Amino acid sequence: MRGAQWLAKVSPEHFVLEHGRFQNAPQAQSLIRARAELRNARVIMLRPSEAKENRFAIITGPFQSEGRAQNYKVRENLPAQVRVLSVSRVLQNTEPARNTP
Repeated sequence: MRGAQWLAKVSPEHFVLEHGRFQNAPQAQSLIRARAELRNARVIMLRPSEAKENRFAIITGPFQSEGRAQNYKVRENLPAQVRVLSVSRVLQNTEPARNTP
């Protein structure tokens, strides 16, 4: 899960946009391919207890402040369901990356 590894390197004081949650990674990747504004998006796996049925989230960012994230959301005319979240909050709900041998 490269998305989780990338997110772990971002300052926990920064913010990201969550564009949606999906049941599986291919569904999330399909949306990323379909929408130009998501070309730099990352897919992260959420903890089962936090995600219920939708375990994969699409995020973009990071932004240095919540205000900058909100301004970007407005400027790009993103849908209302796109949420601004702190990196620290997302990290708490993210499935840790597994080491592959």
